This record gives sequence, structure tokens and C-alpha cells, in this order.
Amino acid sequence: NEDYFNDGYGFKHNNVYSKSDFSPLFLQANEMFETEETKEFMSELTGRDCSGESVGAPSYYEVGDHSLPHTDHVGQRSVGE
Repeated sequence: NEDYFNDGYGFKHNNVYSKSDFSPLFLQANEMFETEETKEFMSELTGRDCSGESVGAPSYYEVGDHSLPHTDHVGQRSVGE
């Protein structure tokens, strides 16, 4: 994937969207973000509602790939994972 935006953000990297391709470690981390305890902690920490579904997908970077600094705010997210 590669894209560049008017606000200066740009990236070139690979995303993994199929859960069958997720590593066991990523699945374990994703499960942690789904617990009520974690959602309550993140809500307290950020002052945002984090009670919804936790959705994540890993990315991997090859030589020359990059993601410029960004906030992860895409409108529907409360907190970037």
C-alpha cells in the first residue's frame, strides 16, 4: 500500500487483513485490547469512550517502506493501537 495526503502524511507499507495470517503474538495482543479492564483503563487514560470493538491489523515493512508521523485519527477511532 502506498498513499500521500494533503496534510503531509504518507506511507508505503504492507497491511495484513486476513485473521488467518495474523501471528499468534498479534492475536494475543489484540485479545488484550478487547478486555473490559483494558477498555476502562484506556478510557480513563485518554478521556475518550473506548467501550466499542477493538479492531487492529498488523503492517509489515520491507526495505524502503515507511510511515510518516501521524495521529492515527481517522474519525471512527477513539485511540490508535
